[in-house]
Amino acid sequence: MKQSEAIRIPSLLAARWPAPVVEEAVIDGIRMLVILGSEVDTVIEYIRGGGAKMPQLSSYDEVAEDAARADVLLAKQRASGRRNTTGEGVDWPFDWKLARAKAAGKIWYAAPGSGRGPHQKPAAISPLRPEEVRRDGAPSARSWRDCADYYLRGLWFPQDRQLIAKFSGAIISCDAVDELCRTYQVHRNFEGCGAQRYQAFANFLNTLRLTRITRDNLVLIVNQGIIALGEAYGKNLISAVTKALWMIQQHPVAIYDRKARNGLSACGLLSGEGDYRIYCDSWFVFYDRPDTQSGIDDAVSWLSGSRCAQEILGSGKLQISEFEQFTKSEMLRNRIADMRLASLGGAQDFFG
Repeated sequence: MKQSEAIRIPSLLAARWPAPVVEEAVIDGIRMLVILGSEVDTVIEYIRGGGAKMPQLSSYDEVAEDAARADVLLAKQRASGRRNTTGEGVDWPFDWKLARAKAAGKIWYAAPGSGRGPHQKPAAISPLRPEEVRRDGAPSARSWRDCADYYLRGLWFPQDRQLIAKFSGAIISCDAVDELCRTYQVHRNFEGCGAQRYQAFANFLNTLRLTRITRDNLVLIVNQGIIALGEAYGKNLISAVTKALWMIQQHPVAIYDRKARNGLSACGLLSGEGDYRIYCDSWFVFYDRPDTQSGIDDAVSWLSGSRCAQEILGSGKLQISEFEQFTKSEMLRNRIADMRLASLGGAQDFFG
């Protein structure tokens, strides 16, 4: 399989419904994508140059013919009593089934703590592990745990928690809006100098002080903001509007961001740019999927004991009570989903 086709594997898998369980794995030092389908396990090996070998087994129609041929060859090999190998001369369990591969100590998960057994090698906790980078140098989709780690370390602790506090007061100031726009790099959309250029933006946000944002009225409120800011600044400022609304209430606001939009497109949930209603509907389809909720559940549960969390709490700059409130919040779940979408869309970083 060519590199141009291989790089589509993670996004194609993300678009499947019902979704298969997908794990990045290292098998005898070789980076693999292990897929647990409803009937058959699939193993895809990434090769030099960014390509990928066809799977040995697969339950999916588009590769069934090649997979069947591979399985016939393996069956003949088993019947003759010959050894099975990975194709590079490395001994392999008799039938490629994941359970036996794990039992034989031939496989361990790249994600820290994800299914490691007594025969499996430990992985370092890091959001940019080497095994998560393809041999062509491009990153794979980050795991749910990495998304949680990144949001805690890179966004919530250093900036979002302070911004949320500034947007939760009785009056949202131009200075607070200025800080938000500079932090999230949307300030270039506003002409002029100084914080006062955000006065019309702050005025709109302050009209919402007593409004509770729900899934039912979210699109209406965002569109009102787009119209109000369009009249004041002559531009469609949907990204700035949704980021500011998120700071006011967090979930259920779905931040409109190019990287997350690319992730929705990669999942087959969004075609083209569209308007916010289409984007929002697609975002919640992704968010509500059982595999998304399961991935977020695991990431949130893991985060409290992560190295990043322990380092932040150990620094004395964050109270345990505030951290516990953060891990129980819909805010965290909302942004883990955003980080995951950005990653599925091919982003090498997350939100700037």
